[in-house]
Amino acid sequence: MSARRAVSLILSDPLTWAACLITAAAVGAFFWWFQLDLMMAASALGVAAIVLIAWPILLA
Repeated sequence: MSARRAVSLILSDPLTWAACLITAAAVGAFFWWFQLDLMMAASALGVAAIVLIAWPILLA
């Protein structure tokens, strides 16, 4: 399977969109609640990116 086809299959899945929205809401709430400095904000965004990158592995 080509990478383009894999990405299109992942992006067409409603669970992927739900995971993206939940992750974005959680990160936004985390930022709002804790008033993070730049280093902690970058760390939180890194964790969110790892979660979203791992999502296709969970779908397999």
